[in-house]
Amino acid sequence: MSTEKLLTGADLVNTKYPCASCHKFDQPGTLVGPSLYDLGTRRDEAYIRAKLRAPDTKVAEGFTDQKGVMKRMLESSSFFGDIEKNPATLDTLVNYLVSLKGNGGKEGAQAASAVLVMPNFNLNDEELQSVVTFLLGLQEENPLLPKKSFAQKAAANGHVTPAEGGRAWSGKSGEELVKLAGCIACHKFDGPESLVGPSLWDVGRRQDKASIRESILDPDKVITPGYPAQVMKATLTGTGFYQKISVEGLERIVDYLGGLKGKP
Repeated sequence: MSTEKLLTGADLVNTKYPCASCHKFDQPGTLVGPSLYDLGTRRDEAYIRAKLRAPDTKVAEGFTDQKGVMKRMLESSSFFGDIEKNPATLDTLVNYLVSLKGNGGKEGAQAASAVLVMPNFNLNDEELQSVVTFLLGLQEENPLLPKKSFAQKAAANGHVTPAEGGRAWSGKSGEELVKLAGCIACHKFDGPESLVGPSLWDVGRRQDKASIRESILDPDKVITPGYPAQVMKATLTGTGFYQKISVEGLERIVDYLGGLKGKP
């Protein structure tokens, strides 16, 4: 997952793109182009947005000889490609510019601190599934689950065939999914004895659902003392579990395991 810093409007005009090379943002005065420190008192959001998307269609009076310069500068910094991939970049920049009222940048600075650009993380299906499941786990119990599975999309991308993915696992109960995933080869569900891994017959008494979910999505984060690391993750990865299981299916497994309390 990308760790790219979230950028404010001030970051975008001062560091990400070359705006500050041609415009002043903190005081009046012309550089290559006009000062923008009070732009929000002179232009509305629609004008600013249109100017950024097509710089040469609206040229400020007195700067017609500079036509084409802004467009070339933005093209060289990949600005147009960035806003197509992530429209929030343009929104943040427009919000920042419209907030500049000529007060020494104070209002603009406040707006910049409040508006952030969320980068495009380019998640694959497995990563997206993990993020969604984690966010669902932050809700109250019995969260509203997505209606569509990730399994079909994963299959379409060549990770697994449809027969191996969504169809074979669709509509199964948590207990059935545990068997399909091969969990019974390493864990006992009907008694306290150990196999390759610890018994799960009373896991719902020892762990809450958030911990159970985490153990499935990231098996090596917390290792039960006395048992080897990497085995569960390697097994689940090798069998295609993370591609085959849907968000709904994972929650059924978590609910099933959370209900295992052992025998009196």
